[in-house]
This record gives sequence, C-alpha cells and structure tokens, in this order.
Amino acid sequence: MQRAHRLLVLASIFLAPALSQAATAFMVRTNDGLALGLDAHGALQEVTAGGAALPLLGPGGFFVSEVTGADVAAHAVVAGTPAVAAWNAVATAGRLALGYQILGAVGQMIDLAVTHARTRVQFGRPIGSFQAVRNRLADAHVAREGAAAALASAWDADDAVLAGLLAKSLAGRAARIAATQCQQVLAGIGFTAEHPFHRFLARALVLDSVLGSAAELPAVIGARLISAGTIPRLVDL
Repeated sequence: MQRAHRLLVLASIFLAPALSQAATAFMVRTNDGLALGLDAHGALQEVTAGGAALPLLGPGGFFVSEVTGADVAAHAVVAGTPAVAAWNAVATAGRLALGYQILGAVGQMIDLAVTHARTRVQFGRPIGSFQAVRNRLADAHVAREGAAAALASAWDADDAVLAGLLAKSLAGRAARIAATQCQQVLAGIGFTAEHPFHRFLARALVLDSVLGSAAELPAVIGARLISAGTIPRLVDL
C-alpha cells in the first residue's frame, strides 16, 4: 500500500493502457472519490481520495483531476496479465452495450425519415417514391444491418476484444451514415427543435465518442491485427 497527500489522476474513456508510461490511468467515479483502473505497469488500482469528489476536466480526450490535502491510499487489486484481461473484458462489454444503444438510436432516425418520406407530398406524389430518396434510406438501412450483424456475431467470435472493437466501430459508422442520409430526407424539418430527430442524433453521436469512436477505432483494429500477424475468425460464412 502507498500513501500520499497529493494525487494527480488521469482518466481516459478510450484505451487507458495506451496512455503514456509516465502517467497512471484510472477509470474514475466522480461522486465518492473512488477511482479504479490500470496504472502504467498494468496493475489494477483502487484509490480512495478521502471522500473528495474527482471532477473530470482536461483537453485532448483526457480527464484530469488533482486531489490535494487528502490522505490517499492505493491498493493493487490485481496486476499483470489478469489486470489487462479484466480491462479488456470490461471495455469489450461496454463497447457492445454502447453499440446496441447506438443501433436503437439509428433505428429511430431511420423510422422518422421513412415516415416523413411516406407522408410528405411534393410534385403530387410522396417523396418516398423518388429514387434519390429511396437510395438515401437504403444506405442508412444497409449500414444499420451491417452493424447489427457485427454485434450479433461478436458474442461467438474467437477474439472477443477485436470483435467488440469492430462492432462498436460499425455501430458508430452506421450512426453517422444514418444521420447524414436521414437528415437529407427530412430536410428543414429535421433541424427544428420540435421534431424528435435531433434527440436521437445527439444520443448516437455522444455514445459513439465513448470507448472509441468510428473515426478512432479502425486504427486501433489495424494496429491489433498487425501486432498479431493474423486475422482471427469473427464469423462463420
């Protein structure tokens, strides 16, 4: 056990083990002063900061909190390979849960756009009868179904961590495709506060940013494959 009167806590919502080796990374609970996470040596730590709240602040995707004047005790709960496995299991479960929530928001965006396309009449016919509108809705549907398939197959994949990364990435990608295409179908009404589209759009984009976004995860997946030197089975065809 180590004790200190000054503690700098760094937390990242994305890939804590990839932080600088000079820093200690924690997943932080903000209300009761409890921090749980991995340190630079791969040990899972539980840190109590005298009941002090740990506000999350800081740029660049990192959340920084400095606790002063508190008697801080740190206990290694688990270290080494088991700690890394524990982090991977928690992060993978979180990515799958987020993926399903994102898909729910995507489905609602598509439903709203389809309903609008069926009821909005232009040039004497519903706008859903125009091929350009159909193509946009089809693109959103295909993106959603691809992400749903990746999430479903992740439960039986040989590499659960890789499957979780891929499923979360595709869910975020589906959210951005659906947001773009459905907004085009909804046109001006989709920008208004009165229309519910913005609620699902905001939710999907926020969830995409947690535990790695669709823009960040492809690089992580590629690095993992290069490091392993092989591509594991993700689904039986």
